[in-house]
Amino acid sequence: MIGLLGVVLLARRKQLVPSARALLLRPQVEAGIYLTSDITEAALKTVGE
Repeated sequence: MIGLLGVVLLARRKQLVPSARALLLRPQVEAGIYLTSDITEAALKTVGE
């Protein structure tokens, strides 16, 4: 099973999206989905953002 974070990171690694950060911020703003900044930053580091 893979969650939203995993899908976004995979898409970024395969260069299907220009920015993982933008895709992770949008659901937080629009849908109230919350990821801690520690998790978000650690995940973004794995894709060079």
